[in-house]
Amino acid sequence: MSPQSTIPQKISLVSQTRAILSEGMRSGRWRGSLPGQRRLCEELHISRWTLEAALDALSRDGLVKIQHGYACKILPAPAGTPLQPKRAPRVALLVPQPLARLRQFVLLWVDDLRLTLNDRGIGFAVIDSINAYRAKPARVLHRLVDENPHDAWVLMLSTRAIQAWFQQQDVPAIITGACADGIGLPALDPDHRAAGVHAGHVLLRLGHRRIAFVRPPLPAAGNLATEAGLRSAIKSETRGTPELRVLTGDSREEINRMIERSLITPAPPTAFVFARAFAAITALTFLTSRGCQVPGDVSVMSVEPEPVFEHLVPTMAYYTLSPALYAKRMARMITQRLNGTASYETQHLELAYVPGKSVGRVHGGAP
Repeated sequence: MSPQSTIPQKISLVSQTRAILSEGMRSGRWRGSLPGQRRLCEELHISRWTLEAALDALSRDGLVKIQHGYACKILPAPAGTPLQPKRAPRVALLVPQPLARLRQFVLLWVDDLRLTLNDRGIGFAVIDSINAYRAKPARVLHRLVDENPHDAWVLMLSTRAIQAWFQQQDVPAIITGACADGIGLPALDPDHRAAGVHAGHVLLRLGHRRIAFVRPPLPAAGNLATEAGLRSAIKSETRGTPELRVLTGDSREEINRMIERSLITPAPPTAFVFARAFAAITALTFLTSRGCQVPGDVSVMSVEPEPVFEHLVPTMAYYTLSPALYAKRMARMITQRLNGTASYETQHLELAYVPGKSVGRVHGGAP
């Protein structure tokens, strides 16, 4: 977990860092002394030079005392400083791991969202906590929200347990992706169910009757929506007796082992649909290492986009969405949430299908 203050954005990084540190001290986030420079640089996503320049400015303002070799001491606010100055609204994005480890699509729309919110005077922080994504996250979420007060939260890759906690605690939140069953929070959902339906029909038309869907063991709501879409497509098929197998894996080793086991069954899948882009890449390289021809022997498809797909051999078939469009719609929902005018209905964004070379017809045609 890495609790953060608002990440500096736009204008002068030194000026914004100075303002963020000043606000944090006045609001009581830091008492007595500031955290060490290394920790502040990591939390604020800034260089050491930027931090030192901001601290020098705060020292000249009489707000901190710089003690070389020790943490900066917080000094009493000068006379005339408002005790509770008006602050900008703040929004936190909750993710399971640092942004640098997430997909490029996520990095692009988060960066666009940060700039858009900054233009509107809204602070933005990214908080990663893998512990919040455990099966029972209540205790972790209580501590996380208490230690990082924000006016609204954006929940990425959230499980049903996370969504239910925010709903039960009445903490303002917006979901990136689908709401789980029984959850009534605002959500911006790339239409994974529609993508699942489309993927199912694409594969069925190519003669596939044994389709495997590979998702994480603790699936996000969007993964379950994709699964539901695939099941709907298969249920509507009138030719033959198609089946959907749901396989789970969350690491390279698990995915490789799962594929190996599925291929040695008497009737192995002829197509794999992956909920996660990295899993699709892992599968493609593993299948190639086993001498399998893609798509000659087995087809591979990803529901997530990944820029590297265009450079694979064969190129990957996948679904995609404009990061700029997603950020624009999310910024609008956040503003409405902060103003108390948000709709609690899920807003869907259609995913576009990119037909790569990793999907082909079953040899011999449909049974």
